[in-house]
Amino acid sequence: MEIHMDATVILGMLTLGIILLLVGLVGKVKAKEIEVGTNNKFVRAIIGIFGLGLTILALLGIFYPVFFPVVPTPSVPSTVTPAPTYTLAPTQEIITTAPILTSTPGMSIFNFQACLNQCNGLNSFDTFPEKTKIIYLQWQYQNIPAHATYKRTTTLGSRVWATFTTNWDDCVYPNSSSPQPGMEAHTFTEPNGIASGVWTITVEINGEVLLQKNLTVLGNWNYFDPAGLFTSCSGKH
Repeated sequence: MEIHMDATVILGMLTLGIILLLVGLVGKVKAKEIEVGTNNKFVRAIIGIFGLGLTILALLGIFYPVFFPVVPTPSVPSTVTPAPTYTLAPTQEIITTAPILTSTPGMSIFNFQACLNQCNGLNSFDTFPEKTKIIYLQWQYQNIPAHATYKRTTTLGSRVWATFTTNWDDCVYPNSSSPQPGMEAHTFTEPNGIASGVWTITVEINGEVLLQKNLTVLGNWNYFDPAGLFTSCSGKH
């Protein structure tokens, strides 16, 4: 319960209450040139009761805050939620599709990784920041026959950025003629920053596509300077 009244209102109520109470008790009250009262006992009783009520209400307005002070409710400080920040989370690729069928049983390229640093199996991305200058590429292979033809292309949409064509033996095991399993690693490098968009890495062995993966470079960087054609497994722009 809370009682809040203006001091002027309380004073007015107290004065009127006392006057009416006196009228009820003695019949007539004279204040300066004004005389208030009645000889009717019934009317005096009603006026006295009303005056008593006003007097009590005015006294409550005076003394209630003294005996029952209002305790302010503690305010809860507002908290500002910081804006979310986004980081590129490394992802380890999980092969969920069936292997590509080839003319050579078991011939495949798998466990593709693309990284901002040397790939270690835990830092692979499929999305890269704007103007990234180098992306490390890595994948595993098995059962690729000796003397097979090798072709690797890097494209941005329909535009070819680089093509590498050679003999598989020159790429992986020039001193061996047996199709041993292993790992191939390259770098995708553009000193001025790789153009923004969806890039596709494709590897063909004997004319058959064994690998085709997309990488996204964020932003609006439109620089595109093709590296050209290489007759080797790797080369720098």
